[in-house]
Formats: sequence, C-alpha cells, structure tokens
Amino acid sequence: MMFVSVQQLIPQDLASIAPGPELARVLADLEPSRLSGFDCVEVLKAQYRQANHERARVMAAMVEVGRCGVGPAGDELRRTAPDEFSPDEIRAALMLTRRAADTQFWRAHDLMTRLPHVHAAMHSGELDEPRARVFSD
Repeated sequence: MMFVSVQQLIPQDLASIAPGPELARVLADLEPSRLSGFDCVEVLKAQYRQANHERARVMAAMVEVGRCGVGPAGDELRRTAPDEFSPDEIRAALMLTRRAADTQFWRAHDLMTRLPHVHAAMHSGELDEPRARVFSD
C-alpha cells in the first residue's frame, strides 16, 4: 500500500487578512487535514480571529433585537434604551435559558455602549469574548 501526501498551501498573507467576508471565504476553502503543522496553526489563529469578529456581530445583533419594538413587520421603531424585557426575544430566538439570555444581552449591551473600544477590538478579531468579559465584569 502506498500513501500519497496531498498538501494544501495557505495564502502567504493569511495573517494580514482582516476578519470578515474575505477571510471567511479563504478559510472555507482550506482543509486542515491537508495542511502542514505550521500552516494548521496559522489557520487556527485566523479562524479564531474570524470567530471573534462573528461573536462581536452576534452581540451587535442581540443589542438591536433588544432595542426593537414589538410591532408589525417593517416597523423600524427602536427603543432609546433597552428595558428589563429586552433579553426575552433573544431567549426565544436562540432557545436560551432566561439567565443565559440576560447575561449575554446585558454583556453585549455593556460592551457596545459603555466599552465600545472593547467591542471594536472583538470586531477586529484582536480580542475574544472571555478577555472582553474581564473589562465588562
């Protein structure tokens, strides 16, 4: 039996591609099992940057859902500030416990309103949620 090594190369500029649609496309085309050990680590770091970016986008969406008024489709009204019921729509949409929805919503709200620079660091892929929590808690 003969084994053939089929190696895939990563883009040379992978580490400098900003998180977002372009990085997502590049990562989607890479198969970790076909990468060298070094390249696999580089892909892991890029994937983590992308995940941090996506988590920041999820947080932004949560805050907007919490500000939306309950009304007919196409209603663009937003509350100026969330109320105690704001996490309920998130809880229903994501099938979270009340506690999980409250915790995630209010943390996202805090990062976006009181600590926007921390949220921006997540959005740029530089900071992950566990480290962002340190600033928020």
